[in-house]
Amino acid sequence: MVRQKEKETLGPVSARLVRSMAWEWHRRKDRGGPFPLTSVLIVRFWIKPAGQGVIYVQTVSGRTLFESSLLMKVLILGGSPARPGGVEAFCSRAHDAMNLDARLQVDWLPVNTAYLRPATSVRAWQSLRTFWRRRHEGWSAVWLQYVNLADLAFLVAARAMGFKVVVTPHLGANWKSTRIAMLRTLSRALLGLSSKFAYLSETQLQELALPVGVPRCRIHTFLPRSIGTRQLVVERRAGRQGLKLIHAGRLSHEKGSFLFLEVCARLKQRNLAFTAEVIGGCDDQTRMALNERIAEYGIKENVTLFPAMEEEELMKRLAAADFLIHLSILDSFPLIVLEALAAGAYPVCIDLPGARKMTQDYCGRVVSPNNAVQAAVDILCQGDLEVARGEADTARNKVLDDYDWGTCVRLLENCIEQD
Repeated sequence: MVRQKEKETLGPVSARLVRSMAWEWHRRKDRGGPFPLTSVLIVRFWIKPAGQGVIYVQTVSGRTLFESSLLMKVLILGGSPARPGGVEAFCSRAHDAMNLDARLQVDWLPVNTAYLRPATSVRAWQSLRTFWRRRHEGWSAVWLQYVNLADLAFLVAARAMGFKVVVTPHLGANWKSTRIAMLRTLSRALLGLSSKFAYLSETQLQELALPVGVPRCRIHTFLPRSIGTRQLVVERRAGRQGLKLIHAGRLSHEKGSFLFLEVCARLKQRNLAFTAEVIGGCDDQTRMALNERIAEYGIKENVTLFPAMEEEELMKRLAAADFLIHLSILDSFPLIVLEALAAGAYPVCIDLPGARKMTQDYCGRVVSPNNAVQAAVDILCQGDLEVARGEADTARNKVLDDYDWGTCVRLLENCIEQD
């Protein structure tokens, strides 16, 4: 029985509990050992004290099916929805995955610091003010996504408010705040305020001079829901005629979007049968330049340029592609490469530590930035397409095991909880 004074907490708590139980059912079913929900006639809830302590879910016979500690409230700080890219996708997925766990209550507040200019700084300032107004909402920890120097203003504010702040870096050695000595020194000093670093890859520790003395823990990135919950349907590629290429993400020179078009132009010169999709958001000037380059290279019949897509639609297109061509010089830990691997596409990337580690762990090739276009063309023209398809299909299953949402949430939860 639940005491009368505790009943008011059962609405939101039981909703989270049902989501978490459903997730646990799915996970145990995959391992061959689900608990028998079909035999449960009555489920009892104990919550003590309200919003704290432990949830027990039992059958009428007294068998405990589920036990969960309550309640950790986490605020995700990061991302700029007006300029969607990998970090924004990461925040959205992490929010959804963490809220499947009954032990967690998670909110996401974008910081709007991407491509910060005087004209766009109003959004960032409004986000900082919103953060300040909401400081009394009882967060156990703030989880900050660090992409640029402006993000660290939120670190200073959060520490001034007395919060535990876990910082996850998303930048690499070629970003301004790490490449320019003065900005690197300032960033390092501000990062020293962090309570903990939750890094995504060992390669980040090689690229970033993180302050010593701040605890560190490794977490996994969050891939799309269809991957994290193993629901993505992958198109059969074996024996299919023609080559399907894809380039996706935030479109720019630095992200390799124009290099991808050069690859397509050279493939056409070699009379290789292929189709290609360029998918992502960018400003009007960049999109106009991309369209002009497509016309200049005479590849309109081969290449289709799309705006940014909903996540699940993008995953369907990755699941139909043979190769992801990602010639970015920026990404420390490129999410799109892992997404492509999880969808069964074979990645070809600029040789940066994060991409190199992914291709070593799963499959794919890296190319030197000095001759990236020609090297990518050679891989596509000289390699055995069926072998690449087979390697990508094998790698896909390994990625799904490593980046299961339940695994990712547990790693993050342990990282935040530990002192």
